[in-house]
Amino acid sequence: MRKEKNISVFLGLSDEGLDEQGGSFIREGDEKQLEHLEEFNRTQDYTLLQKLHS
Repeated sequence: MRKEKNISVFLGLSDEGLDEQGGSFIREGDEKQLEHLEEFNRTQDYTLLQKLHS
């Protein structure tokens, strides 16, 4: 499903420079959600956002 709008949406994660050295706010097991986010940014396929809740 692709929403036909005149605006693109980009979703991302940023620690705003607040991370600890060697640390990450990305939890183990979240890799699939990150893949869906990255694919959404490339395709603007809104059905991928639904997969973030599963």
